[in-house]
Amino acid sequence: MTSYEQIAADFHRRIDCIAGAVDHLAPALEQAAELLARAVLEDRKILVCACGTDEGLGTYLAGLLRTGDLGPAMPALAFGDAAIAGEGTDMWRDLRTLSRDGDVLLCLDTNADAPLATRCAEFARQRNLLAINLSDAGTATDGLSIPLIAPDEGLRKELALMAAHSLRDQVWKHLLGE
Repeated sequence: MTSYEQIAADFHRRIDCIAGAVDHLAPALEQAAELLARAVLEDRKILVCACGTDEGLGTYLAGLLRTGDLGPAMPALAFGDAAIAGEGTDMWRDLRTLSRDGDVLLCLDTNADAPLATRCAEFARQRNLLAINLSDAGTATDGLSIPLIAPDEGLRKELALMAAHSLRDQVWKHLLGE
């Protein structure tokens, strides 16, 4: 197999995974968009939490929500750490300091078994936050789960990136009525 054929096969594998995920992602993304739009209208913050190799994706997601190039900027803040579940870090202290009742804790966790999603669900319960988890944890967490179902972490990251863009667009649709 040539390099081109290997690259093409890899692209097709990723495209097939993303296309196959639409049916289980779309309903959860729609629910999440409604919750985020309501939170914005009620003057709540969106606290995006991601750790380890997901930290950059979490920062990107918060940036997408804050950027108002197609619609209103949303009050989104990113929290993260290099540790997988943020154990022993200042992230949890910062979240405790900045979160208020009714804020949304949006967790992004592409790791197997989603340890951060589980920890975020516990934190949300303790702080009276609405939890939205983008992970493969499914029903193992409280709040709304956006299932990143894929055979490996890399593909879950790609699903998370696609979900982030879709989520932003759907929130704007709710806020702008388009």
